[in-house]
Amino acid sequence: MQSFEYTHTVKFSEVDMAGVVYFSRFFEYAHSAFEAFFQHIGWSFAQVFKEGKWGFPLVHAEADYQAPARIGDDLTVQLAVAKLSDSSFTMRYQITGRSGKPVASVLTSHVWVELATFKKAAIPDEVRAKLEVYRQESTEGH
Repeated sequence: MQSFEYTHTVKFSEVDMAGVVYFSRFFEYAHSAFEAFFQHIGWSFAQVFKEGKWGFPLVHAEADYQAPARIGDDLTVQLAVAKLSDSSFTMRYQITGRSGKPVASVLTSHVWVELATFKKAAIPDEVRAKLEVYRQESTEGH
């Protein structure tokens, strides 16, 4: 199975008074990787919202922090599909520094919905097939 990589350089506006990345920014990094991933598999957010048929709202998020990241650090976000069911999926994001040292790990869970009703729906087969390629299920937490 594959994983998808996204890179980000920490900006001044992302650090706190201690000079380290403010904790909630890691969710932003994960979401940026999430959007880039969907663009990569041919299912861009612009397309999804323009069509107005489907959505996949976040229903759960969690993070663990292993080391500080500072301004100018180049971070790599490695994304994989941790779980995949009929109407939901969980993404795992491993965030590392330039040396490969773990910085943070994030999990986000999403439910596929029909936007008109916001009711749970089956993930379309074409999307499921693309998610399956990146599936790396684990019995561990992050």
